[in-house]
Amino acid sequence: MDQRVIATFKAHYVRQTFTEMLTVLDRSDTSIKDYWHSFYIVKGINNINTAWDAATVKCLNGVWHKLLPEFMHDFIQFGPVENTADISRLAQRAGLDEVTAEDATELLDSQGQQLSTKTWKK
Repeated sequence: MDQRVIATFKAHYVRQTFTEMLTVLDRSDTSIKDYWHSFYIVKGINNINTAWDAATVKCLNGVWHKLLPEFMHDFIQFGPVENTADISRLAQRAGLDEVTAEDATELLDSQGQQLSTKTWKK
């Protein structure tokens, strides 16, 4: 299966989460830290639902093209994940000035890295 689907989904999820965070920050004197303390599983699930709804047929056809190419005759290859600059702009609006479009791209491309059995240590 193509990793671009995961990157596209992740982009929609991160964008939705930052948009929601900015809405809360704009409406109250809540800090980013307080926002994340109030971020519970239902909010995450709602953001997942919104991100999944944003997945296009073209994107999902790319997965099926890899699995069942005989049924996918008009598929056009994936391009780069769109709007990583949107994610960095949303992060900067929230006060995370050091976040760049390259950071967003790196986050979205991280699922393409080879998995390891090594444990991460601080």
